[in-house]
Amino acid sequence: MHHHKLENELKHLEMVLPHVGRGPFPTSYWQDRIAALPQVDTNRTYRSRVQRLKDILSRIETTTHTRPTSASTASRVNCMPARSCY
Repeated sequence: MHHHKLENELKHLEMVLPHVGRGPFPTSYWQDRIAALPQVDTNRTYRSRVQRLKDILSRIETTTHTRPTSASTASRVNCMPARSCY
């Protein structure tokens, strides 16, 4: 993956992941997105950013699995884009 593409992907994931618990995508989707990032062994900054993303996702998974899902949350996850989710 080209350096600029990797940087853009990291920025996107860093912006989106803190809000994953409220979105329609399962955490497995985000795990796959993180796993698809190339291993940049020579760049400590990228490695630490990827690790931070993994840590955020792990905390989200822990929180989601321990918190009961309400009916309103389930309906928001499955709403159609043209319909109001609230």
